[in-house]
Amino acid sequence: MFRLISNQGQVDAKVYELRPGANTIGRTQDNGVWILHPSLSRQHARVDVTGERATVTDLGSRNGTLVNGVRIDSQPLTVGDQVQLGDVVLHFSDDQEQRRSAPPKAEPMLSLMVPAAAGARLDERTDRAGQTALRIQSVTPEFRAQSKLRILLEVSRLLSSPEGLKTLPDQILELASRILDIDRAALLVVNEATGQLEPRAVKTSVPAGGPIYSQHVVDHVRREGVAALFADAMSDPRFADARSIAAQSIRASMCVPLQGKDDLLGVLYVDNQSHANRFTKEDLEFLASFGSQAAVALLNDYFPVMADIVFRYEGTLEKYIGDALMAVWGAPFSRVDDADRAVRAAIAMQHALRTLNREWASARPPLQIHFGLNTGPVAAGFLGSQSYLQYAAIGDATNVASRVCTAAPPGELFITDTTWQKLRDKNLPVEKLAPVEVKGKSAALMLYRVRWEQMPVSPEA
Repeated sequence: MFRLISNQGQVDAKVYELRPGANTIGRTQDNGVWILHPSLSRQHARVDVTGERATVTDLGSRNGTLVNGVRIDSQPLTVGDQVQLGDVVLHFSDDQEQRRSAPPKAEPMLSLMVPAAAGARLDERTDRAGQTALRIQSVTPEFRAQSKLRILLEVSRLLSSPEGLKTLPDQILELASRILDIDRAALLVVNEATGQLEPRAVKTSVPAGGPIYSQHVVDHVRREGVAALFADAMSDPRFADARSIAAQSIRASMCVPLQGKDDLLGVLYVDNQSHANRFTKEDLEFLASFGSQAAVALLNDYFPVMADIVFRYEGTLEKYIGDALMAVWGAPFSRVDDADRAVRAAIAMQHALRTLNREWASARPPLQIHFGLNTGPVAAGFLGSQSYLQYAAIGDATNVASRVCTAAPPGELFITDTTWQKLRDKNLPVEKLAPVEVKGKSAALMLYRVRWEQMPVSPEA
């Protein structure tokens, strides 16, 4: 079997298997090999696999296709070739080369699959000596740190895969129970309509005669907004009046918040009914990291959709800031309709999120996004050091855009007067707002609310 490998030999190497027949490569999801990178065209190249032969063909891409540094239209591939698509370099390999380059087989770092199809492994035995509930053999601190990092990376990969997203809440609890020595687990999310925490998935390894989580514990974590460990919940004075803890024989428990950028999304609860003091600070820190991965897995299928819209409307994706996305139009190349492209992209994103929320309805709470668009001069270029460069746009115009975005409520799209003046299409349904004061500006801003719900998604430019 043939394959393409990005970052060959590195920790973050990624393997793309090539199937018999045509394998298209590009930055949109409809490709057999999907690589989200701005230097790739939507359909950049194709690798045709016929028997023991593979041929790469450029599909009229903007930045071209090179094999071993030479630009090509179409060329047969040999194992070991370096295929460059835009700025992305891929190593062409097959099964035999992978076997030759595989390191000597060592004693496995972990031994239970997480889950059975995953690459990270765990030891079935719990480390009773150290009292940690993590299913990792206790050797050196460096070993444990590496193991936990590997597990979290694997969790991130699983939760970002299409298969994982179909049953995301159940996947989260299945992974938690394989990683930690726990009896019960529950994932609760905030109901947008009622504001109450509601169970989205539960898992237990012991007979359950009622709720399998403590309402007092989850309410405490939601109220305080911090991860909490209860070494012996039955004797904890904070829960002296909590009948559910005694009724459910809860001994040790942990609960961590699933925090979005602005609001609490839910909580992840686990407990052990057999042993008090079963969990340690190390376990709580790991569960908090695990919970963070679970929280952003609302986002792993959101970002690619939004980024692709930026590219479709010929914008430049500058960076991700937490769960926010910053894009610019007019740099590095300017067009007379940059303002129109930016507004149309924002409208397309709002409509795309509606579609995503419908697909997510049974698995997670809906998301809302808000936009702030501004137009003005910036300094744009590559900034950083010799070891790390990033393309960035810097100036007052970007700061104002950030302030406008903050002023826009969830689900809204606000643009400044300077953007409105630059629009070639003045038929947009907009509502002029009262002057809005924002941080860092002595004068109030004149803003417009775009009624994007009334606008269909326009064809990309």
